[in-house]
Amino acid sequence: MPAACSRRGRDSVQPDPELLEDARSIREGLWRMARLAQDAAETLDAGIENENLDGLAEAVEMREALERLPVVGLEVREMLDAYQDKHAR
Repeated sequence: MPAACSRRGRDSVQPDPELLEDARSIREGLWRMARLAQDAAETLDAGIENENLDGLAEAVEMREALERLPVVGLEVREMLDAYQDKHAR
């Protein structure tokens, strides 16, 4: 039986609380990455729909979002590496 699970009763498997917490942290990091991209796209969509674009403002905002993505991505990769190392045993 994997170390991440413990048996409770005959058919029920209780996940390791630490495993769940680590997985939740990784999930939240992935959602942060998705929100960064989504927020930038929605801002651009609003400008397009309102026909209110100036070019520079949109470029700056998109670039800022793109520059934050690798930072969050690195955090998520580090969490994933730790998760894998800790729970792959």
